Amino acid sequence: MMRVVWFLTGLLLAATASPSRAYCERYPTVAEEFAEAEYVFLAQVTSARLDPADDDPDGFEGIEYSVRALRSYKGEPPANLLLFSENSTGRWPMMVGGWYLVFVGSKRPVGFDDPARREYAVSNCGNSFAVSHVPMALQAPPTDLSFEALMALAPPTD
Repeated sequence: MMRVVWFLTGLLLAATASPSRAYCERYPTVAEEFAEAEYVFLAQVTSARLDPADDDPDGFEGIEYSVRALRSYKGEPPANLLLFSENSTGRWPMMVGGWYLVFVGSKRPVGFDDPARREYAVSNCGNSFAVSHVPMALQAPPTDLSFEALMALAPPTD
């Protein structure tokens, strides 16, 4: 029962989290992030689960999202990929069912384990964005759009 409560709490936090930016040493341009990324693709979130941590004040380290690659613009991401969003100001919340253009760098250390495990993540300081948080049930994903056309949908940066 407690796991269900934590899972629902995490999903609620992710759903209501502000898209404000975390402290960032730099904000890469689209071209810089594209060049540095291992994968750039249109993704659909298929599931989310809390990553519990006894030593975290909130009881979880972050949320692990399972995403499905709908169309790749760089690299060949696996059909299904796990993306980690840490429970900090650096989180990058996503909604299950939503479509996102994601810039995914190489695996990086996450969590408090020693040694830290390595997972893929999306940078809060980058150019990834929600194409549609909650697409209509019968709406088709915009896989026919070019990278440039998708970037034209990106919200303006501060």
